[in-house]
Amino acid sequence: MANEDERLIRQTLDGFPQAFGKLMQRYGDRVYAMVAGVLGDCEEAQEAVQDAFLRAFRGLKSFEGRSDFATWLYRIAYNCAMTHAHRHRLQTVSLNEQAFLNGMQDGIADEEVEALFESGDEQRLQLLEEALDALPPPDLALINLYYYDDLPIRNIAYIVGQSESNVRTRLHRIRKRLYLYISEQLKLKNTK
Repeated sequence: MANEDERLIRQTLDGFPQAFGKLMQRYGDRVYAMVAGVLGDCEEAQEAVQDAFLRAFRGLKSFEGRSDFATWLYRIAYNCAMTHAHRHRLQTVSLNEQAFLNGMQDGIADEEVEALFESGDEQRLQLLEEALDALPPPDLALINLYYYDDLPIRNIAYIVGQSESNVRTRLHRIRKRLYLYISEQLKLKNTK
């Protein structure tokens, strides 16, 4: 696929913009899914995706190939999503990180957190969905890129403009916040 992307990029730069249309067709659904997952609003997501593709088209000359085209495009789309979220101040109920982490035992391993998410228990999945809806857009973007798009940490770090270790730390903290939220909600439901 990388060779095909390179060919379409060269054609676009050589004055054939329809070649960029093929890149849009190839990556449009994935970019939209990532942006919509972050913004949670279809109209905002469509606008952000249009902005991302326009920026990518205009900036195609600056694409140096240090990453694959899809990762470069995701970075542009991520930045557009964050701009739209900030500009429109999309409302989320924040899961207060410090409050949750203060109550979280340090001994809880990521494996325990992962096991909770992979349990398939309908009640837990519903609580996970509620918790995800409460995440701020940058955190939700990390979760989407890692779990739904199945991107490696290296690519995610490039997309969000942070170091790999910072991305790992943020993912760890987000998972712990989600775990604590779900655990506390389950305790509340079980005591009723």
